[in-house]
Formats: sequence, C-alpha cells, structure tokens
Amino acid sequence: MKTNRARSQFLNKVIKDNGRLLPYCLWPSLKTIGCWLGGSVGRQADNLSTYYGNVPKRDVGYMASEGSFTLPYEDHTPSGILALQNNYYEFIPEDLISNKKTQVLQSHELEMGKNYKAILTNESGLYRYDINDTIRVEKFYNNTPVLAFVRKASDVLNITGEKVHVNQLIMTLKEIEKRFNIEIKQFRVISNSINFRYDFYLEIGREVAKEMLKDTVLPAIDLFLAEINIEYAQKRRSKRLNAPCLHVMVPSWEASVKKQLIESGKRDIQYKWQNISPEILEVDREYVKFTISC
Repeated sequence: MKTNRARSQFLNKVIKDNGRLLPYCLWPSLKTIGCWLGGSVGRQADNLSTYYGNVPKRDVGYMASEGSFTLPYEDHTPSGILALQNNYYEFIPEDLISNKKTQVLQSHELEMGKNYKAILTNESGLYRYDINDTIRVEKFYNNTPVLAFVRKASDVLNITGEKVHVNQLIMTLKEIEKRFNIEIKQFRVISNSINFRYDFYLEIGREVAKEMLKDTVLPAIDLFLAEINIEYAQKRRSKRLNAPCLHVMVPSWEASVKKQLIESGKRDIQYKWQNISPEILEVDREYVKFTISC
C-alpha cells in the first residue's frame, strides 16, 4: 500500500478533535442511516450524530413480528403513513382503554395529537389482536393518519397512582442532559415500593462531581418529572412519594449486563435493554459506582 499523506492528516485530525477514530472516517459519502427513531430506542438514536456526523436518519418503520404497520417517508421522525394495504386496523383511545363499553375506532376516525392502543387483524390469522402498543397520530397524509410508536402499553411504573410512563422518564433525562451538559449513556428506573420512591440508575459518559449530582441534578430530575406528570407532583407534595434516589453506574454497566444475559442463553437478536422495572434487578447491584439521595 502506498502512503496517503492527505488521508493520514485527516485521520490525525479526527483523533485530535475527538480523542478516537469515529465511523464517519470510513464512510464519508454516507447519505442516510436507517434505524428506529421512536420509543425508548429513539433516545439512543440521538447519539448516532456523534459517530456518523450530520447524516439524515430515516426511521425503518413501525413494525413487529406480527407485521409492518407504517411507511416511513420523512427524515428525523419516528412517524410513518399507516400501511393500509398490509392489515386491518382498529384503535382504542388511550384514556378510555379501561372502559369496556368504549367503541373501537377505524383509521379515518382518529384525531391528530391523540394516543391510541392499536388492535390488529390480518391475513396471517390474527383477529382483533392486541399488540400492546401505544401509538400517536402526528398528522395526516391526505386522509391517512401518520403514526408514531410511543411505547408498549405496559411501559408504566406506578407506586401510589402516579403512573409514570417511560416516555416521561426519557423526556426528563433529555432535559437533564441539555440543561447541565451531561451525557447519559444508559438508564434504568426502578419503582422502589419499599421506600416509596423512584431509583434512577444512570451510566454517565463524563464524570460529574458528586456535589453537583446531589445538589443540582437530582433535585432537577424530581422537579421536571413533577412538571410533566401532575399525579407525580401531587404525590410528592402530599409526601406519599419520597424524593428519588440516584445510583451512578460504572462505565461498563450496560455492556456487562448484556454480556451476562447472552451468556445465560438469551439470543443476541432477542436482547432488549429494560429501561424501567417494577423491582430492583440483582444484575445491577454489582455495577453501582456510588449512590446519592436527596
């Protein structure tokens, strides 16, 4: 191989600017990244710009083993046009799910900005199948709803009736990252019913002083979550919920947990990180670097 001084200088600059080589060095002509942008995985998709530069990201579509449900057509959004040709769809408004007399809606009856539970019927043999997903209508493409996956309908933590959704936790931690310039690489939130509080397990990219975490970051988590969840706010004011607790994890936490699960027999393709849990996971205990509470 012949010496390429220009390439060498470029790679040296990448290392100097970033402290390491990054994937965009290998694919300078990359035009699009296809990945999921919705739900809890959407938070991780935000990190792709660090590695690949300002490359457009296109959602691969709302899909599951039961079928494919949307047609992506725009960049930088998890939403897509409802794939009317693939399945027959029915929807239940999110705020009326517990009402057994609620009338199910067809796609033309949906309203923009509202959340629904999706019910699926298709040629594969599924009839009015509850896929346990919550979706949101972002807008309409002509007369067809444009949908985005929000979360699994069961992605909710609850101790005293506050019903904290995983999306509210994602919003809270994104605000913390933005407000305090903190990189949160991974998180898990536990509903600690014994101590009536929420435990935040965070893997932080850059070291943050313990004093700042205790005096500034943790109170801000508590306050912002109260802003977006009025039931949480009420339970905190009435002392039915105690202040949250923060556990800072070692840098290898996520990778180590994944490795353990795969070595125990779980297939790599089936692995999904669990952002919320109704109880403390034993696998996390050994990776706690230190704990801070209000």
